[in-house]
Amino acid sequence: MPRKSARVKLNCLECGKEFLQRPAELTRVKSHGRNTGRFCSRACCGKHRSEHTPKLEDNCKCAVCGKTFYRNSYRRNKPHSGLSFCSRQCKDKGQSFECNFPKMRPKKYKNGYSMYRKHALRRHGAKCAECGFAVAHILVVHHKDGDRNNNNIENLEVLCPNHHALRHCSGGRYCTSFIAKKV
Repeated sequence: MPRKSARVKLNCLECGKEFLQRPAELTRVKSHGRNTGRFCSRACCGKHRSEHTPKLEDNCKCAVCGKTFYRNSYRRNKPHSGLSFCSRQCKDKGQSFECNFPKMRPKKYKNGYSMYRKHALRRHGAKCAECGFAVAHILVVHHKDGDRNNNNIENLEVLCPNHHALRHCSGGRYCTSFIAKKV
């Protein structure tokens, strides 16, 4: 027959309720180095910890939304990109093509050259900026400054093939004389 260990009467440090505890639990170190044997329940232990643990000061700033938050020294020095994010949503947004953090993008994105059409159609809508033509697979994306490497979303414009050709006529300059004025 197993021997039953002696129990000690204690008062909970949080609620003051009397409870029985094994002597081994009083010296046992649990949960991140804190002695939890002096509480009647996990709830009381958690409540006591939350009220008596000093609030940590914010030491990082999110690269996307600008919110300040706390991060311990190990995690603060860990990011390869040198950028910190307050949440998974901000990290995903920072990694996307729209945000200008090239160090954060996966290698498959390369310089974003193959992705700019998809992002321009999503941002500006699948219709020509001039005439409203809306057959998505026929539309083209025009670089306003003429530089194909500048895939910044503000430099992209969705056009139908006709208006795109008119933008490139006359040595690359915009041909206003050939485009009918909108009424």
